[in-house]
Amino acid sequence: MMSHTRLILSALLVSLFSLFACLSAQADETTTVVTPATSEATTVTTSPVVVERHVIVTTVPAAKEVFVMPSNYTNCFPVEGWFGNVWVPKHNICLYKDSSNGAVWIEGYWACSKYKIETGDCTNWDWMPARWVY
Repeated sequence: MMSHTRLILSALLVSLFSLFACLSAQADETTTVVTPATSEATTVTTSPVVVERHVIVTTVPAAKEVFVMPSNYTNCFPVEGWFGNVWVPKHNICLYKDSSNGAVWIEGYWACSKYKIETGDCTNWDWMPARWVY
């Protein structure tokens, strides 16, 4: 029963990451709608509006702890970007099959929770420790 749960959760996580990748690729194909400062009528398309977010350019602090990534993963890939209103610098996520520890290993990383978006400066880094997720 437990291995079925892990298999379902692993498939769900892979699906979510695939959906995120598809949505990211689709965002490149959309048109940004800009409202002019005049009183002229504008045509609004049904395409999604692209919200431009800037990258945080502040140097990420050194890791608080470093763990050797567990071996025997089935897929491992780097992620980075905006998750909600938090900038997450590049770190690795690895998927596992038949692991007694969990289905996913997330490498520890610093997350930027407060920033000056105009300049790309992070004003508050929060440490997110490495962890297993089921």
